[in-house]
Amino acid sequence: MHPESPSACRSSGASVVLVGGYPPPYGGVNVHVQRVAHLAQRRFDVDVIDVHAPPSLPVAPTSFPVYRCDGGAAPMRLLRAMAYLRRRRRDIVHFHASTFRNFAVAAFPLFWSLPPGTSKVITLHSGRLVSNYERSGPVEQRLVAAVLRRFDHCIAVNEEQVRFLERLGIAPQRTSCIPAFLPPTLVPDALVQSKVEALRRAAGSLFLVSGAALQHYGIDVAIDALKLLHRETGAKPGLIVILYTQYDSAYLAGIERGLAEYGSEHSLLFRDLNPNDFSYLLSLVDVLLRPTTTDGDSVTVREAGYLRKQIIASDCVARPEGTALFETGNASSLRRAMERALSDRSYGQPSPGSDDNAAKLMAVYEKLLDR
Repeated sequence: MHPESPSACRSSGASVVLVGGYPPPYGGVNVHVQRVAHLAQRRFDVDVIDVHAPPSLPVAPTSFPVYRCDGGAAPMRLLRAMAYLRRRRRDIVHFHASTFRNFAVAAFPLFWSLPPGTSKVITLHSGRLVSNYERSGPVEQRLVAAVLRRFDHCIAVNEEQVRFLERLGIAPQRTSCIPAFLPPTLVPDALVQSKVEALRRAAGSLFLVSGAALQHYGIDVAIDALKLLHRETGAKPGLIVILYTQYDSAYLAGIERGLAEYGSEHSLLFRDLNPNDFSYLLSLVDVLLRPTTTDGDSVTVREAGYLRKQIIASDCVARPEGTALFETGNASSLRRAMERALSDRSYGQPSPGSDDNAAKLMAVYEKLLDR
C-alpha cells in the first residue's frame, strides 16, 4: 500500500498543529510552514497557528484552518496562541522558531497550554541561534537549554545546530538534521515570464538575489559586485532583486539607488512575490546570489539547487556541496565568482541532492506517534 494513499493513512485520527508563521507575508519560514502543512495534510488532520500576523490579514488559500494571533502587544498574541492550543487536543505540536530568544520567553506558557501526552517538536530556523546563545548571559543560556530539553524532538537545519544540541545534552535520538527546503510546484506566470524575457534580451545572463531589505542580507554587496564586474570587464548581466516583508528605509533607498546606477534596463525589482511566482522566476534565471552575512540553512539556496541553478553564496555558514563561495561582505570576491560563473556554467552548481526532507520529516511524526 502506498504510504501517501488515503487508505494507508494511519492518521485518520492523528492530528498535527504547526505553530509559526503562514503566508502572507511571504518569506522562507512562512513558506516552509505552508509546504509542511500541505505535506502533512496527506496523512494527518492539520491546522496552523500563525503567531506573527494579525487576524485581519487574509490567509493564502488553503483547505485547513489557519488561526492568526497577532493583534497588538506580545502578551495578547501569546494569550491568543495559548487559547488556540487549548481549544482541542492534537497528537503533535510542531513549533517553528526563527528568533529563538523571543520564543524561549513564551515557550513555557505555550507548553502549559498543551494537554498531557502531546508530543512537542521544534524546527530551529535561525542562522544566529548558536552565536546568539554564546553571546548571551548565563540566565538566558539556562532558559534556552531548559526550553530545548523539553521538546520530544528537535529538528536542526544544519550541522552546527546539531553539534549545539549535543552540547546541551540532548540525546541524538531526539534530534534530526533536516534542511527546511521542500520542493516547490512550478506554476508559470505570463507577466513574470514576459518581464524576465525582456531582461534577458537586454542583458543575456541573469542573476537573482532575494531577501529582506536589511543589512545582513547583503543585497548591497551583490549590486556593488555587479558594478565592479561591469567596470572591470565590460560584462553587464541582468540582476533581479526580490524583497520581502521587512524594510530598513535607509537600506532600501540604497538598494534602489544602486539599481538605478546599474541601469533599469539591466535590472528588475519585485516585492513580496508569492511562493509560486518566486519559484517560477527562480527557474528562469541562471545564477542565484546569496550574499548574506549570517544565515541558517537557506531554503532559497536549496530550492536553486533543486532547480539546477548555479549558486554563488557567502562563506558565513556551511553551504551545500558544490556551491561557489565568496568571502562574506567582500564585493571584489563576489565579482570574481560572478565572472567565473559567466564563463563556466558548471561553476557553482551543487550536486543533485539525494536527501528526501519530506520523508525525513514525516518519519519524525510517525516515530512520535509510535511512542
